[in-house]
Order: sequence, then structure tokens, then C-alpha cells
Amino acid sequence: MIQASCRYGWFCVLIVAFGAVTFARMYHFGAWTNAGVWAWACISTIFEAYIFGTWLGYSVLETRGHTYDLYLKDSTINDAKLVLMMSHHTIFYKGKSVYVVQTDAVKEIVSSQH
Repeated sequence: MIQASCRYGWFCVLIVAFGAVTFARMYHFGAWTNAGVWAWACISTIFEAYIFGTWLGYSVLETRGHTYDLYLKDSTINDAKLVLMMSHHTIFYKGKSVYVVQTDAVKEIVSSQH
């Protein structure tokens, strides 16, 4: 399962790199002249975001990295994986549940690597 994820990850990187090079070339050569080019650019950006998000989601599910004990103001979540921490929200994953909590509600995050 991890090998399939790695192959998919390389595909994701290639798609995003292709999109970045295409956008840079279009900007450099001034090819932003008609609606078809804009439509193609928007559709390819949405597709690339979907591919990247899917790859990131699967990589979080398959990773064997650290787990954390999350102490909130009113509860505790044990052995959860940290997905993303931003200024306003923190996202954890445990089992088949995804927890999105406000960052100011988090009192402490402790590594629980066993």
C-alpha cells in the first residue's frame, strides 16, 4: 500500500510541476489573451488541487509517524495524528474520525510515540 502511495505521490508532483511550468511560460510569453486559455488554466488548477489534496490525504492515512495526545479546554483526544496546524484551526485524525478544533481551544499537544 505504501509503494502505491509513493507512485501516486510522484504522479502528483509531476502534475503540479507541469502546471507550474505551463503557467510560468504562459505568463512569460503573454499568452493570457483569450477566454479559452483562462478556462484551461482554471480547470487545470482545480484538477491539480484535487490531485494534490487526494495524495496528501492518503499520505496522512498511511503514515506511521508520531501520534499526539490533544488536551482541549473541555476534552482529551488520545493517539491522534496531526494533519495541519494553522493560526485559527488545528486538524487531527484518529481512526476514521477527523477533528477540526479551534487553535485557541487547544491547551496542550503532547507526543505519545510508543
